[in-house]
Amino acid sequence: YFLEPDMKGMVASVRALGCPSYHDELAALLLRAALDRGETERRSVVGLLGALEADGLMSNAQLVRGFEKLVLAWDDIQLDVPDAPGLLVAFLSTKVGLLHKSLFARLPEELLRRLCNDMASSEARDILQSHLHDLAAFKRELAVHLQEDLFCNRS
Repeated sequence: YFLEPDMKGMVASVRALGCPSYHDELAALLLRAALDRGETERRSVVGLLGALEADGLMSNAQLVRGFEKLVLAWDDIQLDVPDAPGLLVAFLSTKVGLLHKSLFARLPEELLRRLCNDMASSEARDILQSHLHDLAAFKRELAVHLQEDLFCNRS
C-alpha cells in the first residue's frame, strides 16, 4: 500500500478478507506502520482508515482499540520511532480528523510528560502542563478517597 496507495483496492482487499473481528488489529498495524513513514504516508493511512470506517468495514470502536494498542506500547515504539509520542498525539488532532480529541485525556501520564518535555514553550505546552497538574491532583485525591472510603483506613 505504501508503494502504490490504491485506496479502493485496499478497501476491497480488507472486505475480501472477511474477518471484521480483527479490524482493531488491522488499525493498530496500519497506524504502527505509518509511524515509521513520512507525513505523506501517514496521511494516506489516515485516509484509508477513514475510508474503511466510512464503508462500514471498521467501526470507530475498532479504530480506537487499534490506537489504544499503540498507546499502550508507546515506550517500546519510541525505541524505533523517537518522535512516537508526538506522532501518536497528532492522530488526535482535529486537523487529522481520525480520532476524537477526547482520547487525549486518556493517554498515559508518562507519554504526556515526555511530550511536554519535548515541546518548546507555547500555549499548547502550558495547556498540557495544566492537564498534567490536574491529573496529578486527581490521583492524589483519589488515593485519599480510596484509603478512607474503600479500605476504611485499614493497612
